[in-house]
Amino acid sequence: MEQHGANSARILASRIHDHFERTRRRMPSVDTPSLDRLEVLIVLEVRELVKHVVALHATLAAVPLYEAKLRDEWKRHAAQYESEIRACKTQAEAALTAAADLRRHIDRVLHAMATETMQLRQQYEAEWAAHHANEMCRVLDEAATRERETLLRGRDAMQVALTGLRRRMEHQKNVALEQQAAALRRHHRAQQDRRTLELSTLIETHPLVSI
Repeated sequence: MEQHGANSARILASRIHDHFERTRRRMPSVDTPSLDRLEVLIVLEVRELVKHVVALHATLAAVPLYEAKLRDEWKRHAAQYESEIRACKTQAEAALTAAADLRRHIDRVLHAMATETMQLRQQYEAEWAAHHANEMCRVLDEAATRERETLLRGRDAMQVALTGLRRRMEHQKNVALEQQAAALRRHHRAQQDRRTLELSTLIETHPLVSI
């Protein structure tokens, strides 16, 4: 923005200088009798130059103010996007923490059930050892095996579900971050294009363009 304003100022100053040189070459010599006409032309040119300088100062003074306004707006939008990103990250971390807690709970339940199964097996072995020790052991082993397989399948299914959930959440988080970053870039690019267009329009519609 500052570089663009400086370039515009140099172009405007060059136009003023060229216009002044063309006017000076059209003026009669100071040795001619038309000195009054020369003085009038000089006064008129000075007035035009003063108008151009005042307009140039007004334009240059407006550029930093507009730039500061755009910078503040961009900072406000950036802070809003950062806040939303932090909120999404916090939600994702909370979901991952809940998933980890659920997995630990499942492990504790499996351990408790395995311990209870072992205790039941020992109890039945002690009660039926005299008559049906071998048969009861076989039945208990089969029951324990089926129970363990069921629990393992349940745990595997839960782990698969948790893994899928984690992947979906990571994907959604990445997609949200990419969309927000793309929106921020588009917004910033649109602001730059609009600022460039407004400055170009201001320069083109300035009275000095007719020089």
